Amino acid sequence: MKSLFALLILFLTVPAFASTELKDEGTSQGFVNRLDCIGANISCARSGIEGDITIAGGTDAPADAEYLVSTLNGTLSAEDVITDGAGIDYANGVGTATFTTDSTEAAFLAAGALTCGASTAGKLQIHTTPLQYCDNAGTPALQYAAYGSSTGVATSATALAANGANCSASNAPLGVDASGAVESCTDFEEELTNSAGLLAALSDETGTGVSVFGTAPTITLRDTAAGAPTGDGDFGYDRTAEVLEIGDGAATRYAAEANSVGDALLSVALSANGANCAAGSFPLGVDASGAVESCTVGGSGGDSITVATVAATDPDFIAGDITWTLDTGAAPDTIAGTVAANAVALTTDTTGNYAAGDAEAGAALTGDSATSFFSAGTIAQARLGTFTRTFVITGVTAAGDFGAVWRTPAAVTITAVVVLAVGGTNVVGQLDECDTNGANCVTVDSSDITATAGTTATDDNSLSNPSIDANDWVGWHTTSVSGTNTRVSVAFYYTVD
Repeated sequence: MKSLFALLILFLTVPAFASTELKDEGTSQGFVNRLDCIGANISCARSGIEGDITIAGGTDAPADAEYLVSTLNGTLSAEDVITDGAGIDYANGVGTATFTTDSTEAAFLAAGALTCGASTAGKLQIHTTPLQYCDNAGTPALQYAAYGSSTGVATSATALAANGANCSASNAPLGVDASGAVESCTDFEEELTNSAGLLAALSDETGTGVSVFGTAPTITLRDTAAGAPTGDGDFGYDRTAEVLEIGDGAATRYAAEANSVGDALLSVALSANGANCAAGSFPLGVDASGAVESCTVGGSGGDSITVATVAATDPDFIAGDITWTLDTGAAPDTIAGTVAANAVALTTDTTGNYAAGDAEAGAALTGDSATSFFSAGTIAQARLGTFTRTFVITGVTAAGDFGAVWRTPAAVTITAVVVLAVGGTNVVGQLDECDTNGANCVTVDSSDITATAGTTATDDNSLSNPSIDANDWVGWHTTSVSGTNTRVSVAFYYTVD
C-alpha cells in the first residue's frame, strides 16, 4: 500500500515524460525531457546518461567600458546614444557603423561672429558678410575669406578689374564709385591764351589783352595767426598782430605798415626831430618814434679824464667814485673806468651787501646770504657746513643689498661713513652710488667696512669714490654677515658741492 502511494506522489510532481531538471546558475527552471542546442557557437554532446553543452568564443561585455549605441540597451555599463548633428548622418550595420557628412544641410557651419585667441587655430564660422576663420599664428588672429564669383574671382576685384566709365575730354572726375566707375565730371580747364578766354573764366573781366575789372574785386587773405607762412611765396595776414606776413622759403618776413605814399610809418616818425632834454640834462630813454621819454640832470665836478696824457676839462663824472682813462692808441678809442675803494655805500641796501665776516662790511645785514655772493669755495662751505644721513636695516643678511636708500637733491661729497651692528658677530659692507633709477651701483670706497657687533666702525679715511651726482641714489651693499644680525645702523657725513 505504501509503494502504491509513493508512486502516485511521483507521478503527480514530475511532468509527463520529463525526467531532466533545467537550472540557470543553480536556480531550477523546471524539468524538461529534451534540450536543443541552436546557434553556430553552441554545441551539445552526450556520454552515457550525462550531456555537455559548449558555447564557443566570446566573453561578457566589460563592465568598465564605454559604448556608443544607436539605441539604449540597458545591460551595458556606460552607454552614449549617437545623435545625428547638422550635416552628419549615422548608419548602423551589422558589425560596422558609417558616418557621412552633408554640407548642403542648414547650420552645417556655425553662424555668428567668430572670436579668435589662444587655442582657436582652424575655427571656421559664417558671419553676416564674409566667411571668418582663425589663422595658425602663435596667437590665432581673426581673418576673412573674400566672396567670389562662380569662377572663383573675388567679387570686388572683378568689378575693379573692369575698365570703368571715363569723363569726356577736358573734364575730370569728381569721384568714382565702389567699382571704379566715374560718378560725375566737371570742366577744370579754361582757354586763357587771350582776353576772351579770361572773359570766359572771369565774368567781370572787361579789358582786351589785359585783366581789367569793372569793379574792384575783394580779396580775403588767409589768417596766419595760427601759423606763420615760411614757404617761398606763401603769404597771409595775421589778424591778431595786424601784420602782413610773407614766406621766403626759409623764414617769415613782415611787411612794414606804410602811409598812402608808401613811406613806412615808423620810418616817417623816426625821421622827424623828436623832443629834447633841457640844457644840462640827458635822456634816460626814447620812445618808438625817437622822442625823449624822461630826462635826468648829470653830475658836476668829478674825477679827472686823461686824454693823451692831458686832463680833460670838467668831464662831469661823480667826484671820488670813478677814475676814467681814455686810450687814444686804439681805433676806436676805449675808456677804462676804475671804482675807487669804499666808493659804494652799502648802508641798508640788502641787495648789495658783502657777506658777514668780510673785512669791508663787518656784520652782515638782514637778508644777506653767503651763497648770494660766493657760489663755491671755503667761505660758502663754511656757511653751509657738513650734513649727515642715517638709515637702519633690520635683520641684515649676506644677500641684503639696498640700492635706493636716499636720493641726493644736489651734487654732494661724502666725507665719512660710520656703521654700528647689533646682534651676531659682525657685518661687512659699504655705501654705494647708484644712478637715477637706483641701478648700476658703484661702491664709494674700494675697501669695505667691518662692523663688529656693539662697536662703531668707520671707513679707512680715504674714500675712493666720494662724489655723488645730483639726483643719484645712495645705497648699501652687504658683503658678508657673521652670526644672526638684529639690525645695522649706517650714518654718512657729506657736504653740498
